Amino acid sequence: MANSPKLQSVLDQAKAASENFTPDESTALVAPNSNTNIVQTSESGRKMSVDDLADNSGMVVDGYLTVKEAGFRSGDGQPYFQTFKARIDLSEVTVISSIRATLNGATQFYKSYDGIMTSTGQSFSQAEGYERNRGAKVDVYQTVEVPALLLEDVPGLDEGKTIGITPAITGVKLWNAFYDKCRKEGLSASAGSVVDVQITCKPQKNKKGNEWGIAEFVLIEEADLS
Repeated sequence: MANSPKLQSVLDQAKAASENFTPDESTALVAPNSNTNIVQTSESGRKMSVDDLADNSGMVVDGYLTVKEAGFRSGDGQPYFQTFKARIDLSEVTVISSIRATLNGATQFYKSYDGIMTSTGQSFSQAEGYERNRGAKVDVYQTVEVPALLLEDVPGLDEGKTIGITPAITGVKLWNAFYDKCRKEGLSASAGSVVDVQITCKPQKNKKGNEWGIAEFVLIEEADLS
């Protein structure tokens, strides 16, 4: 039986997160240890509600963008591309809290839409505590999930489809710079502004020689919705 659109979106985002990992130590991923004490309930210990699940289900889009040093890719087997034009409704952009934990060359990711529980139903603070207690290098940071309407065809997706973008930890600064530019132009999420943008892959390289890509957003203009 096919997964629901929201469940499939969560699965796609987990896969994309692994591909978007900035490789400070390794790009290997491991599943959480089944013997951990992470509780599969909300922070208060109450049972998860249907609203909790809906609030932590993430974007529903036609594709999810992964970013590498070679460029963007909309799915397995698709060619990489460097840039594209899209339309973003700033009011639909969602802030998420993220944990990146690395130990012995393996990395585990967690994310939360409310700062209380992760998208898989674990307590966010307990997930962080567990990773620190086992000696992992832990980064806790905020990023955004950006649903974008394609204004042109890209490999694997046609104009008019929606694609999801989540800046990696090193790419958040570029999103913030873009959003600051929008606000200086009187455009914001609170105003329900819709903007046309050029999104470009910017290759990165650290001192260890590891390479990855981050998404740069450049404001073109406020969208003409007439």
